[in-house]
Amino acid sequence: MSNKHQIEHIQLEHNALAPMFIAKLEPHHIPNVVNLPHRHSFHELLWIKAGTGRHWVDQQSYPLQAHTLALVAQGQVHVFEQAEALNGYYLRYDQAFLPNQSDEQQPSFRANGGLQLSAADSKIIDSLFELLAHEYQREDCLAKYHSLRHLLLTLLWQSQRLSQAADQPPQSANYAIYRQFLALLEQAFQQHHDIHYYADQLNLSKTQLAQIISQHSGQPPKRIILKRILLEAQRYLQFTTMPIQQLAQSLGFHDPFHFSKFFKQELGISPRRYREQSFKK
Repeated sequence: MSNKHQIEHIQLEHNALAPMFIAKLEPHHIPNVVNLPHRHSFHELLWIKAGTGRHWVDQQSYPLQAHTLALVAQGQVHVFEQAEALNGYYLRYDQAFLPNQSDEQQPSFRANGGLQLSAADSKIIDSLFELLAHEYQREDCLAKYHSLRHLLLTLLWQSQRLSQAADQPPQSANYAIYRQFLALLEQAFQQHHDIHYYADQLNLSKTQLAQIISQHSGQPPKRIILKRILLEAQRYLQFTTMPIQQLAQSLGFHDPFHFSKFFKQELGISPRRYREQSFKK
């Protein structure tokens, strides 16, 4: 474990025209420093055509195998644990690169563990990655820019369709609000721990927000807020040496005692002990 207070942040490599990057995953080649714990400043799609491996996303380990499509979202802590002759593509993009659409029109899917695709679906996804890779190598021009962003949007919509077909929760009329809450939470969880703030920002009452969030997550919003704070605490305790008092302050706890009490209530172990156990692994 390196002696540092921050988790390494990988920035998006891209050409001058488009905030997107795509390259082949090839045997015995893992891009950049991703064999070390890191966070992304972008979203990343992994398309595994062949080979086997395993990667960690936050606190979970997931297998990688042929015909698997996986997503690592911006901000998540990621590391490759094993990679045996992986073959396929990795694609990185900034959310702002997608065509302007309302929240309910934006594709969204969660597949840290990976979507295992059929042969027919694999052909569709593989062809889209190949088209994106081919277009990415063209000379920069406005046509290339528009082609890339719409091909990417097509890939994301196809991924969402496959994700929903894999029995993930269906979307409803209030799903856009649920997504807005999650996006707002990512921006504000370190400063705002109370549901009032999120309800006000979304122009809803506490009761309305609680009903919508519970409908789509099966949990009250306060629980989701606390879980997000806990996840960030675990990331920094496991992957950095940031002092616990400093970590508590960065997460909005003015008193480190209250942070330690919160952490122990959630996991049954003190932050210091959690870090010690993580470093031993």
